[in-house]
Amino acid sequence: MCGLEPGVTDVHLVNGRAVVDSLLVEVAEVEDLALAAVQNAYAEEYPPVPGPVGLLVGRRAFVYVVGRTSDGRIFTGPFEEAWEVMVDAPVELSQDLGLLFEPASPVPGAFPVTVIGQDEEWTLDLVVVGPEEVVRIELVGMTNRDGGGSYSVTGVTADGLHILGLDAVLTVDGVAIESAEGRWLFRGRAPDPGVSVVASWNGLEASLE
Repeated sequence: MCGLEPGVTDVHLVNGRAVVDSLLVEVAEVEDLALAAVQNAYAEEYPPVPGPVGLLVGRRAFVYVVGRTSDGRIFTGPFEEAWEVMVDAPVELSQDLGLLFEPASPVPGAFPVTVIGQDEEWTLDLVVVGPEEVVRIELVGMTNRDGGGSYSVTGVTADGLHILGLDAVLTVDGVAIESAEGRWLFRGRAPDPGVSVVASWNGLEASLE
């Protein structure tokens, strides 16, 4: 599917003359680029993190480049025109898988990331914050495709930027759960009604009841 011009339309899945399902699709222009949490690419495994993300100082997290509209919304899926990314010190890449990469910085700040395509280059900022800039934490849970629970704990700054890399503690009905693929990602019992899920980090707390 390829969008030829900006707009919104219905896409129908048909079987003969019968419409089996419908999907509302919007085509928009890319205004600039941002970084998204890699868990967003695995919607059946973990809850997505809304909007662009930053990192906690001294912590690593897998991210990928996404397009962003003029009103700040991010596109679904990676920005596939990006072939390579480049960073300068103090930012380091421990892993670089092309569309996916794992940056970290020992100091806070906003650092340029150069995104290289076939015929064009773009620049975006990697925002790295200290613990004191996280004003609250956000806990999101979902029932994954295996029927269990998946949970994500992110920090949120005063201006609403979600921060990856928290060494969060998560309990389900009072029992601590080991972190999974990232320090802020967990698997456990599904978040069914009556199940108490509590996350804590650096004196901050969030819960699902």
